Amino acid sequence: MYRTSTPLLLTLQSVVAALSNERLSILTLTNISSEHADSLLFQEKELVTSKGLRNQIVRKGGLTGWRKRRLALVWQAGLLSAGLLIRWRIVLKVNV
Repeated sequence: MYRTSTPLLLTLQSVVAALSNERLSILTLTNISSEHADSLLFQEKELVTSKGLRNQIVRKGGLTGWRKRRLALVWQAGLLSAGLLIRWRIVLKVNV
């Protein structure tokens, strides 16, 4: 799984500014950091408890890949829980 670091360089204000125009309206803007952290921790738990999923990940990336995936999930959940990362849900409406 590859992710870009670009979102780390953006501010919420710059995203809102980019989305604000005559064609789009922001309906809701919600901080879902806690919800997403819980989801990541659940995924990590599944990697440990689900034998089929664990075997699939180990087959693809080896035991080291499985460990890296678990660490990445827990690390990101920790950053979200500590408030060092913030995840936003933005719901838009297209104006016609």
